Amino acid sequence: ACAVMDALYQENVLENVRLRGQQLRDRLEVLAADPNNRIQQVRGAGLMLAIQFDDDVPKGTASQVVGACHQRGLLLMTTSKYEVIRFMSPLNVSEQEVDLAASILGEALRVVFPAAPT
Repeated sequence: ACAVMDALYQENVLENVRLRGQQLRDRLEVLAADPNNRIQQVRGAGLMLAIQFDDDVPKGTASQVVGACHQRGLLLMTTSKYEVIRFMSPLNVSEQEVDLAASILGEALRVVFPAAPT
């Protein structure tokens, strides 16, 4: 147990969690700001984050988004009786991996919620 704690401190794992968690939250907030994405809330702490969709989205919406993400190589989980997607990133996730995950999520949201024609 002491060796694990030493590794966490020596490898700055907790600082990475703080930085990557804020990076992911920022990217999720950008996606939530687009009304077409139907994201009601971004919540959580550190790398344990979740998005909840608007109350009036059809049942199964979160599963559709997770499926579209999975097709693109990103594994996410639905949770709760509400339409919620949970992010459980590894503690050593990189900046590039967080950017890629957010980009894949954005693509999946565009598939599930196509923009209205102009």
